[in-house]
Amino acid sequence: MELKLGTIDVVLIADNAGVASSTFSFQASGRDIGSGKRAEEKLDLIRATHVFQRDAQGKMHIFHEHFSIPVAG
Repeated sequence: MELKLGTIDVVLIADNAGVASSTFSFQASGRDIGSGKRAEEKLDLIRATHVFQRDAQGKMHIFHEHFSIPVAG
């Protein structure tokens, strides 16, 4: 398995909230797809977004996360 992480951009959108976005690529070989079969999976570009919110104790938590894979055009 191989994972390559791009730059992570973080923006504070309020005193108690922030957004982190990044891109990464992923490749796995020999992945079990059931019935004794194995396959290779390769995703060249994945976008990730995480929205954080600060709790009453001041600790940041992931409030929402989203991953997307662009459709080839």
